[in-house]
Amino acid sequence: METPWMDIAKEEIGVHEIESGDSSRIVEYHSVTSLHAMDDDTPWCAAFVCWVLHEAGYDHTHSAWAKNYLKYGDKCDPKYGAIMIFSRGHESGHVGFYVGEDYGTYHILGGNQKNSVCIANMPKTKFLGARWPIKV
Repeated sequence: METPWMDIAKEEIGVHEIESGDSSRIVEYHSVTSLHAMDDDTPWCAAFVCWVLHEAGYDHTHSAWAKNYLKYGDKCDPKYGAIMIFSRGHESGHVGFYVGEDYGTYHILGGNQKNSVCIANMPKTKFLGARWPIKV
């Protein structure tokens, strides 16, 4: 199964927040959401997913809220390239792309992970759902 968005996401690994100022690339991620945040302090995991999908020619939520991806695309099992949604407390969430897993964690390529685009582990106990992108 083709996952052209993953090539784009992988190219972004290393983009990070800037301590004294704002990353122009992260602001660019925000530009495809309805929030249009102009800084890298605003949570940006969903903006990263939106931007990657947009760049690959796929529809996206246009939302800066991670949990909106629970209503997007086609429901699927966790697999390479799937959009993975996680709980982060009562209201907030996290979203990124599946790249692998081990016994207790999913390996997620995403934004706003350790203040950067990287692969990070997310506990399976926080997993809410997996979705497959929709071509425009």
